[in-house]
Amino acid sequence: MNFYEFGDENNLIMVLIHGVIQPWDSMMEEIEYFRVDYHIYAVELDGHT
Repeated sequence: MNFYEFGDENNLIMVLIHGVIQPWDSMMEEIEYFRVDYHIYAVELDGHT
């Protein structure tokens, strides 16, 4: 399992976990939108890269 961080560490935290058949980077549009107001952890589950 890998974790990717985006946004300012002083903001509220948001954790994003991708769907069953999707890679973690399929959430990049959402990450770009929310990174202004949140510190985001995007989780990459094993076997989904």
